[in-house]
Amino acid sequence: MNTPMQSDEQALDPAAHHLDKYRPIARIGRGGMAEVLLAVLTGPAQVRKLLVLKRPLSILSRDTDFSMRFLAEARIASRLNHPNVISTFEVGLSGDGPFIVMEYLDGQPLSKVFGRLGALQMPLSYRLHVLRNLLGGLDYVHTLNDFDGRGLRLVHRDVSPQNVFICYDGRVKLVDFGIAKAEGLGRNSRPGIIEGKIAYMAPEQLSGRPADHRADLFAFGVILWETLTGQRITLGAAEDEIVRHRTRGEIPDVREFAPETPQALIDLCQRTLTLLPEDRIPSAAAIIEALDMFIDRMGARINDREVGQYIGNAFSAERDARRRLIESQMAIVDEGQLPSTHLPDLSRAVSPSQPSDSMSDRFLLAEEPDPVITFPSENTGATVQLAVSGSRTVPTVIPSGDPVLPRRSRRPMLAWSGVGMAAAIVLTWLALTSGGSSRRARVTRPQAARAAAAATVTTAPTPAPQPPVTAPVVVAMPAVAPPPPPAPTVTPPPPPAPVPATTTTTTTTTVAGANGTRAEGDH
Repeated sequence: MNTPMQSDEQALDPAAHHLDKYRPIARIGRGGMAEVLLAVLTGPAQVRKLLVLKRPLSILSRDTDFSMRFLAEARIASRLNHPNVISTFEVGLSGDGPFIVMEYLDGQPLSKVFGRLGALQMPLSYRLHVLRNLLGGLDYVHTLNDFDGRGLRLVHRDVSPQNVFICYDGRVKLVDFGIAKAEGLGRNSRPGIIEGKIAYMAPEQLSGRPADHRADLFAFGVILWETLTGQRITLGAAEDEIVRHRTRGEIPDVREFAPETPQALIDLCQRTLTLLPEDRIPSAAAIIEALDMFIDRMGARINDREVGQYIGNAFSAERDARRRLIESQMAIVDEGQLPSTHLPDLSRAVSPSQPSDSMSDRFLLAEEPDPVITFPSENTGATVQLAVSGSRTVPTVIPSGDPVLPRRSRRPMLAWSGVGMAAAIVLTWLALTSGGSSRRARVTRPQAARAAAAATVTTAPTPAPQPPVTAPVVVAMPAVAPPPPPAPTVTPPPPPAPVPATTTTTTTTTVAGANGTRAEGDH
């Protein structure tokens, strides 16, 4: 039997497969490594079928190493056959490189559903129905056997709202096995490389330790947490903070954001978000059993059709525009003409005006800036750098060294350093101008109190390392004795002749600076 590498080399023969029978008519999406197209397969008697065509970008299509990894994804995807997992129909190679042909799903990813409706606006029974179907797909993936009966130990490693797809007929599909790993199918982690979306990664993944199917269960727990609270579990934290909290097992309490959540769902959420995998609920089947018990007790079981109608109504404008675009492109194909090389974008078929909704910012990760985080891997000792590009995390390994904070996390420190320097300059100027002189009147107690209050500066705590802070200026006044008792009234003698006199006022100002303490005064 040929090894996976030998099979790949044979598959990379351009004469083995042809892409001509699939005619792209629209673009569905484009990432940093591949593009996804909507294509039509035509046959006799006006047979037409819409399919999804995934292929590497042209700049990577000739890269042999990337093609091998792309075909490893295809091997995994082609083994999957479940109602809650996207189906793959063909894997091949054309003159433009390898390609994968999958089923076309007409609907929306869970991330956009939450972005449009808000997780808490969607009825709880509908949310639980979607999660229940997602678990069905995960259970199938985790228990899948090879043709010889050996367990593949398949791990998706990218379970997130972006990869949970809800069709307009109510079906729920787990999609995108681009970074999945399985034993015997040629797709495993490379040492020092961590792949996935940081917000949904398990602690063992972020620490560079081996991860099994329980990492997917942790990611499901994150989705459950966000579904119950209507918040992103990261709460706007920077990526290095997410890694720090996650690897310490610090998870926000659901009750802080949704105190009315049933205790059974809170317990289920906590059992999937444990720090150690061995403390986690053991399987997707066990979560399904617990969720089914709650749904039956609540009397909230619904069907696919109800969910499909709900989603279809929410995205009716997009659905109609997409249908019109497909019809116009199919008409071109029917006339025997190929669509333009500049394919229309199916995801932008309509841009309805909507009220601003913060939920969109919390769930549509593709619209977030590209963060970068670097931290040491406990498994290899190397430093792991995660560069998130759109919704896909592109990992690299760099030489060992001190962890580097993300650029976004450095900006506050630079800003506070500038504030500290400006404050030092202002305080020094106040100290010099508030000192006494022979030409100024004596400083009274109210004036000293106002000066001391104005010189006291309070700044917010800054991230480590702390910027240099200049101590505040303190105006110290000499002690003033209490006034003597009033003297008896006496008629004053006539004033003497004017004699020139000089009045000397002594004011002591103590300036505490970064280099020590010094006193200034005029005597």
